[in-house]
Amino acid sequence: MKFVKSDDLKTGMRLAKPIYNRNGVMLYERDSKLTAQGINSIRNFGLIGIYILEPAEPVPPMTPFDIEFERFQTMAIFSLKDDLKVLLEKNNSKDLYRLANLIIEGYGSLNEKVQFVQNLRSKQDYVYKHSLNVAILSCMIAGAMNLSQRDKLDIIMAALLHDAGKLLLPQDLLYRSNELSESELPILNKCKEEAYNCMLMDYDLSPNARIMVAQFTKLEQGGDYDSSTMKGTKILCVSEVYDYMTAMKLDEEAMSTIQAVQYLRKHEQDFGPEIIDALVAAIQVLTPGVCVELTNGEKGMVITENQKDVMRPVVLSFKDNTTYDLSDDKVYSKIRVKDVMKTMDNRYVMDRALLDEYKGKLSYKRKRE
Repeated sequence: MKFVKSDDLKTGMRLAKPIYNRNGVMLYERDSKLTAQGINSIRNFGLIGIYILEPAEPVPPMTPFDIEFERFQTMAIFSLKDDLKVLLEKNNSKDLYRLANLIIEGYGSLNEKVQFVQNLRSKQDYVYKHSLNVAILSCMIAGAMNLSQRDKLDIIMAALLHDAGKLLLPQDLLYRSNELSESELPILNKCKEEAYNCMLMDYDLSPNARIMVAQFTKLEQGGDYDSSTMKGTKILCVSEVYDYMTAMKLDEEAMSTIQAVQYLRKHEQDFGPEIIDALVAAIQVLTPGVCVELTNGEKGMVITENQKDVMRPVVLSFKDNTTYDLSDDKVYSKIRVKDVMKTMDNRYVMDRALLDEYKGKLSYKRKRE
């Protein structure tokens, strides 16, 4: 799988991901070949590019949940753009609440972990995609922590609004809003203050949601966590850091899930260990089929997930088919997971049916031995 800019697309290329319109209607299925009309449509959509399969590459596995997740992201981005425009015009955000409730409905009480797939984001849509992903991640964390529906709604609203001030920046500053100089930061701070004043004009927005946005902004500007920092604010911060570190960007390589979790663990006294635990409980980190690099230099594949500590799974070495049970303290003292081997969009490509078949053979081999 590779990323190809819209200007470089050619007829006959195969799509690696489906393409939807703003209403969630699938326009182009995965593995379909691009036509001249399709290329023109993609350019008219304003897409900076798309993922293309290599000539002999099979279609990567996607579960129905993965497909629905990408469809929902596409629809929600268009909705969020419209909703934030209304809010920054100092009008009430009733439609924003509708989006927040859709997020709760889809991701607030999941029975299984989510393979959190990042979409490539451009300078033009970074704020919207980032805010949406932070909202979804915050919702999943709140769900894993069994918070109330009211708390979930407040946290999601704060997540959707926490970066709105960047949209008031001059365009040249907006496109590099994460890399502003010291002299430019006061401009951003003023825009954030103006956006917050717009939120005060929205009488439907709860006080708790406003407080979370204000606390997050203070922390972002160098403030410290204290006893007044709300749990929802800390959830927002964990989601913010995780999404920022793992986001797909054109000019910067994304960090892996492993690297992001390791960073959060290193600073868990600030973020809150229970919140990081909830994030890890909500997303797939080292699940069967994920290929990894080990600290002893070998590469292998996770064949059994560790439910108690996701960083200590059972790994099958590609070198000699040795299995390393990292839940064993003796093994873990010598060998650990260094990082994951990932595709460009962070999705593993192992066929799950093939993995189940191999695990069956491995169990049989153990019995024979």
